Amino acid sequence: MLSEVTQAGLVDRRGILAIIEAVVNSKEPTLITRYGLIKSYLALIFGIEDELDDYEKYEKTVKELYNALVNRRLKYVYLIYKDDDYDAFDLILISPIELNNEQHAIISEKASLYGSILQDSYLRLGEHAELYHTLERTISDLVTKWAGKDSVADAVADAVFALANEYSLDEKYVRGVFALFCRKYGVCKGVGGT
Repeated sequence: MLSEVTQAGLVDRRGILAIIEAVVNSKEPTLITRYGLIKSYLALIFGIEDELDDYEKYEKTVKELYNALVNRRLKYVYLIYKDDDYDAFDLILISPIELNNEQHAIISEKASLYGSILQDSYLRLGEHAELYHTLERTISDLVTKWAGKDSVADAVADAVFALANEYSLDEKYVRGVFALFCRKYGVCKGVGGT
């Protein structure tokens, strides 16, 4: 069952699935997503239909997931930019490798440029879309290089399977999501255990 909690009660597995969904459903292969998108996928996974019990479980899972991100308690998942005003703009990175402190600091420094984009104006964020995508590609390319992968798509594939293995996710579900990613980008031959 997807609602079982991952290792030592860190976070509901559905939170990890929402992270995977947010990354693999991007417009182009990337290792980065926004926390607001993760919350949206989590709501879809929960299938909230105005039932108080489901909403309370969703809210609890959101809080546990965010706490785990902020306190760096998740393996292969990193909060690389934290917006002080609105957590939906926080940037989350998944990685096929565990980043050391130096690598995490380099990535966080680059991600701080995203804060400069936001400070210009939340309302005009769309005007800076190309700048944001350049930043996203730069960070994804750097982590891909550190992981020894040939492409960002390969790095995404390995990161998805690293998360699935680490958090004992439903293999059939993960393979289905992953197959859609592979078809979408025409990649993944022999990657990530396929």
